[in-house]
Amino acid sequence: MSVEGLAARLPVELLLYIFDHYHGYHDDSLSLLRGPGHVSARWRAVVHAHPAFSERISFGNGKTAGRMAIFLAQLDVGFLRGSAIDLSIEFPGDMSALLPHLVKHMHRCTKLALTHVAADREALKSLFSTLCVSAAPRLRSLRLWLAVVGALPKKTVGPLNSIFNGHAPLLKEVIGNGFGLAHFSRPHAVPAFRAVESLFLIADHGVSLDRTLSATPNLSCLTLLAVSSTPAVDARLLASLRLKQAWIILHSSCWAPVLAALNVAHVSELTLETWHERPCAAAKQLWGRYVPQLRGALELTFLECLAPTGRRVGSGTQRCITFRSAQHNRSLRFAAARHGQADPVAAAFVAHGQLDVARIVRLEACACFWDKVRTVVPALPGLEILVLHIHAGEDEPPRSPVSCPLLREVALQMCAYAPSTCFRVDAAYVARFLAEHVLDTRRPALVVRRPVVLVGDRGLLAGQVERVEEP
Repeated sequence: MSVEGLAARLPVELLLYIFDHYHGYHDDSLSLLRGPGHVSARWRAVVHAHPAFSERISFGNGKTAGRMAIFLAQLDVGFLRGSAIDLSIEFPGDMSALLPHLVKHMHRCTKLALTHVAADREALKSLFSTLCVSAAPRLRSLRLWLAVVGALPKKTVGPLNSIFNGHAPLLKEVIGNGFGLAHFSRPHAVPAFRAVESLFLIADHGVSLDRTLSATPNLSCLTLLAVSSTPAVDARLLASLRLKQAWIILHSSCWAPVLAALNVAHVSELTLETWHERPCAAAKQLWGRYVPQLRGALELTFLECLAPTGRRVGSGTQRCITFRSAQHNRSLRFAAARHGQADPVAAAFVAHGQLDVARIVRLEACACFWDKVRTVVPALPGLEILVLHIHAGEDEPPRSPVSCPLLREVALQMCAYAPSTCFRVDAAYVARFLAEHVLDTRRPALVVRRPVVLVGDRGLLAGQVERVEEP
């Protein structure tokens, strides 16, 4: 049977399963049309029936009539049955042709992302007015990335206080630049934002953050990208926030006086990300005020952690170094900037004597990050437990010995990013790692966690550990 004949005979259920797998490697739902949709008319019809085609809809530049036709077809597929959609529009030009469709389908949106550079103030006002017409009863995440050509409007564009006609009861997350979110007509709580818990905000130059922070009265998680060299925010407003999580991305020390007002007493997780290897005054001021929260025995981790929604690219993770007080549920995290490393800043934090490393009793780290461990903490005199994330086939890190005289247990765990086939770990590799990188005066127990399996000769390992515990 020919390939064409076989393709024509595949049942719809199997095709949908194949398309699921294909779509997993392509974020753009149109990739189904460009790929499998070109095989035959039958496959194209199945693509139209695939949930990804009608539920994850993105509109790029809209310069061709064909692209607009596909966009409208995607919207119409699920309209009659009222299916939820994840809608993303990135449009630099005139949006007037899109606005009626935005109004028509707003009630179906669970996620809405709008990126738009308006030609003038009136064009931006038309977009804002559109957002105020329809309720958004299903909306959970809103992203507004807006700008206007030329100078910033001197007056607020508003009235964004009535966004979504005041009704978005499920909206928990708002992401945006300072310009896009600052144009509320009054610095008061916005009815549609009363359930918002998470705010990702870029502090643009010349834009006050007061209206945006006032609009979200129940905020518990704030990510602030502090790019402006002239911070514009009321210190009393920052002091009034009761945050549980704060991720502060710092470019300069000019934010130190403003952030001095940030209330960190209730923050269970504070993340500092700097764009320079030398920590700025704002970072030092924040960690100095937060260190007293880290009481009792500490845990230290060198792992990939989930980045804030507004900064997720690729895998959506960033390398982070975290000092955590498990007893009091408080964490201080240093995150690597997009093109930088977190270890120089974390090393500066330790070098400043802000924290006694003898209180660190547990360390969790990827084997490939071990040289970073050595940079931050050359010695861990109180360490008792080491959780080592590892996988077969990874290169051995450069020799970076860390003194751990009280180490009693080493647990082997598979790296989160490792391929599922890399669970067989050479026992000789583990023995060499412990001999070259972990300096201890006693032989710890080795605990192997699923799905890791030790393979190969264990002769060298027997001289490094007291015993091996396997599931």
